[in-house]
Amino acid sequence: TSGGINYLMDKNKVTVFNGLGSFVDATHVAIAKADGTSETIEGKNIIIATGSKPSSLPFIKVDKERIITSTEALALKEVPKHLVIIGGGVIGVEFATLYSTLGVQVTILEMADQILTAIDDEVRKTYIKILKNKNLTILTEAKVTKVTSSGVEYEKDGKTVSIEAEKILVSIGVRPNLKGLESLQLETNVTGVVTNLKMETNVKGVYAIGD
Repeated sequence: TSGGINYLMDKNKVTVFNGLGSFVDATHVAIAKADGTSETIEGKNIIIATGSKPSSLPFIKVDKERIITSTEALALKEVPKHLVIIGGGVIGVEFATLYSTLGVQVTILEMADQILTAIDDEVRKTYIKILKNKNLTILTEAKVTKVTSSGVEYEKDGKTVSIEAEKILVSIGVRPNLKGLESLQLETNVTGVVTNLKMETNVKGVYAIGD
């Protein structure tokens, strides 16, 4: 919890600045505070730990109510009757496991020919056997084309199919949070900031530690 983190910070004598940080240069960070004021702090070595945020599809607008990401899925006040999960990666399967166990009718729509494509074959096959239950439907080679007021449309085997959904979880991966880093001209790629084996970026003294 945030209270536990605050306790650890105090116990270890870590000074915490609350606000939105952005780099001025490689040794200075500007902090925009909630009260409208700002402050700049200096550091010889700086670690970037800005994390990531869920990705979406261009034709899907996440409203955080009916169409949600993993963030909202962790804070639902009521268990939905039916949940469609777009994406059969690790995060999507985690939520499918959770909600189907709670009795929710869950459907996973995965565009690839199998779920958990980043996982070792033997581990994936074994887990899929464990995962299967009466509340879970896994549809592979299913390309989502549209989200409607009542559900999701997808293409499979040359046909367009509609499925109803009380909640729709978009789980197609994450993208790095790079806002506030622009002034550094960091080397980046599709997964985030590029580092060496010591986690140092192309800018000396600036490190990045991932999601």
